Amino acid sequence: MENVLLKMDYRVENFSLKSRLPKIENFKIPMQVWNRARGKRLMPMWNDFCFEDWIGWHSNLCVTDLLTNPMRQEERIMGEIYREYFGSLSDPDLDQKDYDRREYQKEFLKEFEDYMELQHSDPFICLFEGIVPKESAVYKKIKMIDFPITDDEGSRAVTLISFLIAV
Repeated sequence: MENVLLKMDYRVENFSLKSRLPKIENFKIPMQVWNRARGKRLMPMWNDFCFEDWIGWHSNLCVTDLLTNPMRQEERIMGEIYREYFGSLSDPDLDQKDYDRREYQKEFLKEFEDYMELQHSDPFICLFEGIVPKESAVYKKIKMIDFPITDDEGSRAVTLISFLIAV
């Protein structure tokens, strides 16, 4: 896909939960924890995890509740490194002089809404690699992975656990 605002390429791969999941080098530990928690189910539930499962990854993670209105998603937990990239995406007090970042964020939020609708209807693991702005307005290359988490019924994704690394 091409992001017109950045005029740079980024890559998104979606992996169905119904087929064999690939090994994803940079996210080996989060993938193992998520797989262990889900067992033979399609997705794990939030209470299948404990915070200690993510030792070494706390700064890089974000736990987001998928609400019916994706523009009002709620982050339960957002680590420091993750916050450097996405902490102010919905901040109404974002510096008005930072035009490029604001435009990028508008585009990101539009795409994010579509993405959340897909996660609700047919959950999947998503791997993103591309360039995004940090709060310093410097653009950095990242890899990010999203893992869906189900509700008590196990039928739909209600939460995402995301992990981000700079590359």
